[in-house]
Amino acid sequence: MLNYGIPLELYADKAGIFFVNNKKQENWTVQEMLAGKALDKTQFGVIVDEQLGINMISAHTPQAKGRIERLWGTLQDRLPVWLKLNGITDIEQANCRLPYFIADFNARFAVEPGTAETAFVPVGASLDLDKLLTVRYERTTDNCGCFSFHNFIFQVDSAKPLAKKKIKFLFSQKIGFQALCDKEYYPVSFFGMKGNKSITHIPDVTKILLQKVYFDDGRQVA
Repeated sequence: MLNYGIPLELYADKAGIFFVNNKKQENWTVQEMLAGKALDKTQFGVIVDEQLGINMISAHTPQAKGRIERLWGTLQDRLPVWLKLNGITDIEQANCRLPYFIADFNARFAVEPGTAETAFVPVGASLDLDKLLTVRYERTTDNCGCFSFHNFIFQVDSAKPLAKKKIKFLFSQKIGFQALCDKEYYPVSFFGMKGNKSITHIPDVTKILLQKVYFDDGRQVA
């Protein structure tokens, strides 16, 4: 988005990050299949639709999204061969050399568009993509400005009282853990566990982020 702007539409498959499929495909009506709107929105879908104005379209077959299928062929076939021919054997080397592969690939296979006019919308200066593209959960603080998440207790760090407030709990690798309340962002402190309840159901990626942000003293997230 920073390089080209915000697209008008995203044509995606039915992966869980894009759509929530609450209805089996064999039970869809013909109208639902043609409309491509039988799938509910995920957090990502809500963000791109309501915040960025991007229309999400779901593809029902590999043939419907030929460009990405061809890209997978490139990444799974041509790229590994190129890495081997150039003696690249680890991720660090691959990340450094990848721009050269992209430049060579585009020089050989890129096709000029039919029109030079772009359909991408520039990203506004007021739009913070790092804070927008985050995992989001709604919570309500208690009398002390605290809230719970997967049996963890957090407190919103604010100079003004935030008791009994509806907030959005945001987190990602880029911003860590923050709270959004009345259009303002606040840092969040970790207070501990809620009793002795288990957290085995918490996603591993969330555990890793909790460990990185709050447990750098060697303690382990249970």
